[in-house]
Amino acid sequence: MRANPFPVTEDEISVDFRSLLEKLVGNAIQPHIGGGLMAAVDRPALRKRPVYLNLFAIRLPFPAFVSILHRVSGALLFLLGIPLLLLTVRNALASPEAWAAMRESFGSPWIKLVTLVLAWAYLHHLFAGIRHLAMDMHIGMDLKSARQSAVVAFVLALLVTLAVAVRLW
Repeated sequence: MRANPFPVTEDEISVDFRSLLEKLVGNAIQPHIGGGLMAAVDRPALRKRPVYLNLFAIRLPFPAFVSILHRVSGALLFLLGIPLLLLTVRNALASPEAWAAMRESFGSPWIKLVTLVLAWAYLHHLFAGIRHLAMDMHIGMDLKSARQSAVVAFVLALLVTLAVAVRLW
């Protein structure tokens, strides 16, 4: 039988490891009733945590709001804009009568409103996307510049959408 090259036994190592761990972590590991250590997840919470997160009660910074609108506008363009664009192109290529019917339907105020919303979605997605690309290149990463670029992207999208609205009506 070979001699143990280490002067301590396994029991001594586990005791030393436990005391070292308790010194390092402190109160994060507490003994439980069974005598062993209790994981941090199993410990009772020291403070009451919310059951749900009310997203409407959170006051977002304006750049976060613009970023969320960028995602919403992208989803709107994908789910509504692309199908309507394909429908318009199909009717334009089908026959002159189908195109005339399509042009007549664009006279409706509801269709004009949908077109205006899609124009805003396109313009906001464009300007906010340019802002995100600039930030990906580490341009305007400080807080002041990020806030200013968010306001510029938002206002530009609204102003150009207003120009489209004047042109539609």
